[in-house]
Amino acid sequence: MRHILIIFTFSLLLLTSPVFGQSSKYEGEIKNGLPNGQGTYSFPNGDKYVGEWKDGIYHGQGTLTLSNGNKYVGEYKDGLSNGQGTYTWINGEKYVGEYKDG
Repeated sequence: MRHILIIFTFSLLLLTSPVFGQSSKYEGEIKNGLPNGQGTYSFPNGDKYVGEWKDGIYHGQGTLTLSNGNKYVGEYKDGLSNGQGTYTWINGEKYVGEYKDG
């Protein structure tokens, strides 16, 4: 539960902070002022998440591309990689399998 709260709080801060708001961008569906449904979030550091959201956190199918070139494609639950997914490192190595709570 602590991770969920931290991720939710961090997501909310990113979406509402004037500092982050200038270089970050969310495009997608919103419900009750939070990302819900399909959406894309570009982080200030160059990371990018494209996928499903629930109550402001990653939830469902999604792709997180890190600024260093690494990428995770798979399932999320309550903001954490959870379920089937593939992590690909910039050097081409991959892990394909089951994730549990990140």
